[in-house]
Amino acid sequence: MRISRRLFKDIRHRLIDLAKEFNISIDVLHRAMSDCDITQKIYEHMKKYCIENNIDTTALLRTSYGRSYDLKGFKPETEEFDTSHPIYGMSVCFTGTLEKFPRKEALQIVTNLGGIPTDSVTRNTNILVLGNNDYCSSIKDGKSSKQKKAEELILKGHDIIIVSEKSFYDML
Repeated sequence: MRISRRLFKDIRHRLIDLAKEFNISIDVLHRAMSDCDITQKIYEHMKKYCIENNIDTTALLRTSYGRSYDLKGFKPETEEFDTSHPIYGMSVCFTGTLEKFPRKEALQIVTNLGGIPTDSVTRNTNILVLGNNDYCSSIKDGKSSKQKKAEELILKGHDIIIVSEKSFYDML
């Protein structure tokens, strides 16, 4: 689905819709082996499309929903860190749109402070920074999936701090 969303903006991306779009016959739907077979055929079609249209598949798979950077690519711009800084050694994740910085710049700032930039909330997350979610159509109940996941982990006893974007800037 992620690959099809990147390749074909104007079609629906459900399995059945992609199969119809690419003239792939469906004998049975929503059975494990059948769905795997259909998915493989769709994948082969998209791979062929990439080859025919000179699309770099490695770049296509590396990017994610408008993000064109690799978190492993962030390197600190200094060798000396303030180990007493509240972000030093912390795993920091962002959700929503940031007002002051592009996300990439905020992730670099975290790296420069000795923090660990992440793009998902896990048990290892220490800080979740809440940006503006007003323009995200997938938000339900006013909370992003990252915020919901962080709150769920907090209830299970994990030490995650959820801060507003303004609080994050105060930490800086």
